[in-house]
Amino acid sequence: MQKVIFSVSKSGKFPSKSTGIGYIDDENLYIPALSQKGNPYIRVFPCISYCHSIVNRPDEFKGNYSEILEVEIPVYDRHDQTSFGARKINPDSQEAMDMCNGYETREIEISYFIWFKKLYEQRELAI
Repeated sequence: MQKVIFSVSKSGKFPSKSTGIGYIDDENLYIPALSQKGNPYIRVFPCISYCHSIVNRPDEFKGNYSEILEVEIPVYDRHDQTSFGARKINPDSQEAMDMCNGYETREIEISYFIWFKKLYEQRELAI
């Protein structure tokens, strides 16, 4: 595994950016991340095949990576949705669940811009 400095930017409605030190192998970029509950885990981006070298910058690479996620969205009929918006019901409450007529599955695309630079450890020579 090769040590790298990385930057991963997520585009879309809720953009975010993550930078730091990670690792690459022949196929994947491994970066440290925190879950919503605060638990650490290793995030894997299978993006090395999508990244290309940057001209006049040795050991720097960049590229775009997209993934498609399926999301379940609650469906309300038009009458219930109007009262739902007017009365400010908590969407996680039991009343909101009772108004739900089912779930619709939608696919959303998330795009990432990835940049990384390979790091080489400097070794001291014994004289």
